[in-house]
Amino acid sequence: MTPNTAARIVGLTGWGLMIFGVPFVSIAFAGYDSFAHASIDFLDFSRTHTETLTRDARLFGAVFAGLITGFGALYAFGIAPLLKVRNIEANRIARRAGIIAAIVWFVVDSTGSVASGVWSNAMFNVIYLLLLVVPLAMVEFER
Repeated sequence: MTPNTAARIVGLTGWGLMIFGVPFVSIAFAGYDSFAHASIDFLDFSRTHTETLTRDARLFGAVFAGLITGFGALYAFGIAPLLKVRNIEANRIARRAGIIAAIVWFVVDSTGSVASGVWSNAMFNVIYLLLLVVPLAMVEFER
């Protein structure tokens, strides 16, 4: 895979994470949290619509929104552009950092999801893991 193709896939995936994360912060605002509720319903098939969110759930949801948005920005504005520069060392560092970050995120997030009974979120995580790791693992840099 060319660096430009890998950068495009990784960058778009980063944008996807940001586009999801920014409105998810609405979870912190009772009465304005319909996007977050819809997202939770989508990611957690077992959730009932009658459940209310506690103060702690709103806090952790808002923290999640910030982290996932920052994670997306890292890929869109850091990893993807570094894949395209003509510096083999920068390319390799970007690839290694991107793969490690994605795997660490996947293991921690998916473990927590499964432990809390939300296996469906772990399944969605597989999609993002593949969109981030496969292009990075397959990219070939010119020497």
